[in-house]
Parts: sequence; structure tokens; C-alpha cells
Amino acid sequence: MNTRLRLTILVAVLSFLTPATSILHAQVRTATEGMNVPDGTRKCIIPRDRPLKQTDLLLVPLTCLEPVVNVSATTGNQAESFINVNPTNPNNLVATSNNPSSASIFRAYSTDAGATWTRGTIATGVACCDGQAAWDTFGNLFLVYINNSVNQINVILSTDGGATFSAPVTAGTGSVDQPSIAVGNGSVWVDWNSSGSMVARGAPVTGLGAWGPFNALQTIPSASGSFGGIAVGPGPNGGKVIVTYQSPTGGQGPATIYANVDADGLGAGGFGSRITVSSTNVGGFDFIPAQNGRSIDAEAGLVWDATGGPFNNRIYLVYTDETVNENNDTDIEMRTSTDDGATWTAPVRVNDDATTNSQFLPYVALDPKEYSNSVTAVYVPAGHSADELRKVILERFNMPLGTGLGKLQDKVFRIGHLGDFNDLMLAGTLGGVEMGLDLAGVPHRKGGVAAALDYLTESLKDAATLARV
Repeated sequence: MNTRLRLTILVAVLSFLTPATSILHAQVRTATEGMNVPDGTRKCIIPRDRPLKQTDLLLVPLTCLEPVVNVSATTGNQAESFINVNPTNPNNLVATSNNPSSASIFRAYSTDAGATWTRGTIATGVACCDGQAAWDTFGNLFLVYINNSVNQINVILSTDGGATFSAPVTAGTGSVDQPSIAVGNGSVWVDWNSSGSMVARGAPVTGLGAWGPFNALQTIPSASGSFGGIAVGPGPNGGKVIVTYQSPTGGQGPATIYANVDADGLGAGGFGSRITVSSTNVGGFDFIPAQNGRSIDAEAGLVWDATGGPFNNRIYLVYTDETVNENNDTDIEMRTSTDDGATWTAPVRVNDDATTNSQFLPYVALDPKEYSNSVTAVYVPAGHSADELRKVILERFNMPLGTGLGKLQDKVFRIGHLGDFNDLMLAGTLGGVEMGLDLAGVPHRKGGVAAALDYLTESLKDAATLARV
């Protein structure tokens, strides 16, 4: 169903209230209890205790539609894994990870959207760990890693879809850890922890295989910390740059997530002062039952929209938090910024389970192909609380709706209709909204869901008639 149809139905049902423009994607999913995650599972995890609820009849579950492929097909544990999609050819995938006991980075690439893989190693015999990759719009695939002696941050480049890689270029030396890499519109940047504090370097990129040299090493003010990431945004000189990290880096929390911004990218200016993004109850070495050997950290990561689309210049930051310090109930939270990181929204929980399970090791990526030009928010009548309505709907139907931000806080609720959102999901969402309005005592005219179902049915009949013609 296209976006225009979705908006028409939403307007038909919610026309009794006043619409406003907004941007949150809400999804409907029933509660999960007793979820068991088999060792080594990466996706398509099926909860064992997920009883059918009546509302399930109106929903399409978020399930895997493709077979699970063993990408590594290699013994041992392939930790610190990463996968990248070639923006110039979406069928070209490259997966990398640590390769146990080989002093190499495992690498597999696919040219048929993951159906088959060619496997091998890169940085063979000279790599330790912490590999991370980024693909730019020229088709350059940059990969950063720590060398086997753990005293160099090295960058290698592939210009043939991950089949081969260049000799390493050393970006930093000394006591090094936790490198990250990001690409912009004409730049590649690397950051890492150097003797306890974050540093970064960038290099210009002018075409396929045409890049460098790195600029001078940039120290980052008051950036004592680690376990973060780097992102490149819009702007001249290859784009603005933001670095995030948490401090302190030891213990089981609490900790603070910080960020610094270089507003002129590869220009002469450097990183600005430290910005506080969020507190978190997840420390640098926070032990939870699911990771009782290696522990977890907040693993803050970010992406900066530089696509030129409707959300250009928005920064998205994800991290792990614990609902109460040391209760092991960890969630993935997201905050956003539209003023170059100066201020950040309240956190929005990403995982939608109603359990005390641990969620950790988040990563965020941006795909401009998934953007929708239409979004829907709905004002509630004066004297009524949109957040209270959202709470009622969440508690009664386990259906999360988006909150209003800034001046719209508690005045609107938001319904997402982008990505995997079909007719039945829409009908279920609207049914939940109408029942929630009744339960919360919010005045509204009845019959919106029935009108939407009539519209959907007639649309399907029209589509079937056109198909026969």
C-alpha cells in the first residue's frame, strides 16, 4: 500500500481530531515473555512463550522472510562482527569479524544479496581486532582495525566490493583501543581511544580509490572516555563530524555519554567543547547474566543524516541503559539532535518488549530509501493528555505510539506509516487508537475504523478490477 493511501485512511479515521506534522514510526507488537536466545543466534529468534492475543488477528508479525545464512561457516566465535551494503550495488555485501587464533580479520563478501558468500581473511597475520567498516558513495569500502601488536590504528581500502584490500595506512600509534570509522560526502574519518582519551583524524576522498592523506591528529577537548563512535554530517570540507563516548570507562555504572563536534570537518578548526548527551546506568564493564564473562558497555553509536532529504542534518544516537542500576533490565534508547548536537531530545526506547530481558550492543544505520514524505501526528482536545492516552493504549494493548516533542509534548500522539506497514497492521493500529480513546475518556466521533475498513475493501476491489483489465 502506498503512502498516499495510508495517509488518506489515517485522515478518514482521525479527522475528528486536528492533524499536525511530525515524524515517529510506531509499530504494533504483542508482549514477549520468557524469550530464550540460543547461543550463536543472530536473527529470526522465535519467542517460546508468546501466546496468541486477540489483536494478533489484525497484525502481521515482524518475522524473518529470508532463510538464515551462516556467513562465516568457520569454527570458533566470530566476535565484533560487522556487515556493510555497497550503496552503488545493494546486492554486494561484505561481512567482517575477529577471526579466533589467526591474527587476521575474517572477511566474506557476496554479490547476490547474501545468497552465497566468498570467504577468507584480510590483514592476514597482522591484525588483532576491533574491525569496523564504512562504504561511501564512490564505492570505497574503508576498514579500520588494530594491529596484532596492539599499537597501531590501521585503515585498509577495497575498491572491488570487498574482494581485495590495499596495504594498510596507519592513522595512529601508541596505547590504542576502540577505533570507529565513518564516511561523508568527500571524507573519511577515524576516531579511537589513545591513552585514555578520544582522538580523531580525517582524510579527503575524491573518487574511487582516490583518498588521503590524513590530516593532523586532532585531540578532542575533555574527551576522557571510550566505547563510542563517530559520524559525518552535511557541510563543507567533507562534512561536519561528531564523536561520542562514555565516561567513566570502568565499573558497572552509572556513567555519562558525551559528544564533541567539529563544525568545519576537514577545515582548520578542531572539535568543540564537550556536550553532555545522556546519563546511563550501564558502565564501561557492566556484567549482566547474558554477558557474565565479557560484560557490556553503553556502546553509544550515531549516524548523521547528510542525504539532503526531509530530515537532513538530524543526528541519531543510540545507547544502552538499565532501568534501575544493576537490575540487568537493559534497553536500547535513542535520542536525536537537530542543532549539531547542542541539545538532544528525551530518550525513546527502541526495543518494544514488555519483559525484563537484557538488550545490548546497539548499532544504528541510515537508509535514505526508507524515507517517507508523509508523517502523521494527532492533536488531542484541550484538557486531555496525549501522553496519558498513549499510556492507556500501551498498557491495555501493548501498542506503542509516538510522543510529541518540544512544544507538542503531551499535546499530540504520533502514528508511523513507513517501512513494513501494511493494510492489516494499519487496521489494527486504528482499532487500538479508537478503543484507547474510549478507555481514556477522550471525546471523539465513532465510526472511524469502520470507515477505514470500507475504504480498504473498496481499494482492494478496485485493484483487483484493474488487474483483470
